Amino acid sequence: MIGDSNEQSGTVGFLVGIIILVFAGILFSLLADKRFKFSSGKASLEESVSEGKGQIAKLEVRVEASEELWKKKVQPLEMQPDELRAAADRARESGRRLADLRQRLKDLETGLLAADDAFRGYRDQYRKQVRLAAVGEEFSELRSRGGRTYSQVTVTRVTSAGVEFKHSQGISRLRPDDLDESWQERFQWHPEEQVKEAPAEAAAPEVAEVPPAGRQPENEESPEDLAKEDAEKKLAGLRRDVSESLRYLQKAEGELSRAQAEARNSRTRSVPGSLETWADKVKRMESLSEKFRAQYVAARAKLATAAPDDPLLRTPER
Repeated sequence: MIGDSNEQSGTVGFLVGIIILVFAGILFSLLADKRFKFSSGKASLEESVSEGKGQIAKLEVRVEASEELWKKKVQPLEMQPDELRAAADRARESGRRLADLRQRLKDLETGLLAADDAFRGYRDQYRKQVRLAAVGEEFSELRSRGGRTYSQVTVTRVTSAGVEFKHSQGISRLRPDDLDESWQERFQWHPEEQVKEAPAEAAAPEVAEVPPAGRQPENEESPEDLAKEDAEKKLAGLRRDVSESLRYLQKAEGELSRAQAEARNSRTRSVPGSLETWADKVKRMESLSEKFRAQYVAARAKLATAAPDDPLLRTPER
């Protein structure tokens, strides 16, 4: 029995020892885990502190830069209020002067347009008066640029298309281009006027010569010869209409191209020596070119009807 008791005591002691070892291991593990967590937390705190120091250093640099900028820019201005007020007053005065100049420029442009309209009205009135005053004037001789001479001339009418007159051989009309410079200067003909005031009359052929009433031609011609001569005159008139309308169209298109170039590139707003602006001239020449083009097309159509193979029709239609 004593042996059994010793054996049981040894077993119990062994078990107790194992239990103590287990508890010791658990306690050691707990202590090690707490130490690890403490070390990790400390490292994290040290990293946060380091980052905070870096941000503080950056902020200190910015503060120093701001203070330096304030010393250079803001502080001098705060120390010079009189200069600032004077500069502000000058700026306001300059703004008022600029507004006044703009208004004066606008008034001048309005005045220029009004003066231009007045000049155009005066020019039109002058044309009417001087042309009416010419009716009834007599000339012993009138020579055209083509070399033809008319005698015992009496002016019957002056229009935008030319001068109509009686002479020893009948009645005729000369276009402006058929008269010398003195006539053109006196009556102020212009291609634009022909289209604007009397397009149909400007495009009409020259008045046929008609013998005075009660007078017979010295050499009697046959009806066939008269018809042929009349056809030749009409054809000559149609050919002249085509040539003149083409010349006017080319001139108008040339003026249009120049006005467009000046409107884009010129430093001056107005046409030199005129009250008209380049932009207004572009519009006017565009309208004038269209009118001359229509006149040219109509003249070609008439000539094509009378003489389909005429050399003038070989030029491509514009």
